[in-house]
Amino acid sequence: MLSAMWVGEIAGFGIMRYADDIAHLNLLAVDPAHQRRGVARALLEWLEATAFTAGTFVIGLEVRATNQGAIAFYNTMGYRELERIAGYYQGIESAIRMQRDLRPLIPASQ
Repeated sequence: MLSAMWVGEIAGFGIMRYADDIAHLNLLAVDPAHQRRGVARALLEWLEATAFTAGTFVIGLEVRATNQGAIAFYNTMGYRELERIAGYYQGIESAIRMQRDLRPLIPASQ
């Protein structure tokens, strides 16, 4: 788990599971009082850099289909929609599965 502090209080946190060939972002949350300040971007960039350093280049996640702000954020960060999963959250709410491949970030000289 990674957390972000803002003047002595937790502003947000992220939890990612790392495996050999894919990492999975389990949770990324930012306190509403700290949203729109780059906290989510900083957390996600750090988690991605950690995966990249470990040689895990694909990151997957699920996001509530109704959370348009999060979907837009992940799109901006380079994630693309793979599929929609009906009833993913408590059998009621749909999710969108998204993924990002970090391999294009590897310099061509390697």
